[in-house]
Amino acid sequence: MAKFVYDVFHSLHREVVPGTDKEVCGEALASLKELVHMLSTAPSDEDQVEFLRGTLENIISGKL
Repeated sequence: MAKFVYDVFHSLHREVVPGTDKEVCGEALASLKELVHMLSTAPSDEDQVEFLRGTLENIISGKL
């Protein structure tokens, strides 16, 4: 699952950061929000909780 989340994040990030197309940027931000929401509302086990924590830390710190 981790590889897919990273790939999805990178794809959406490419659309958000330049921000040249406001509609695409808005949709990409909405998708990122939904991805984080999905991962955070129903973690199935402690590994998923740690995965989410690590992923968010990497996103915030710019390591991802």
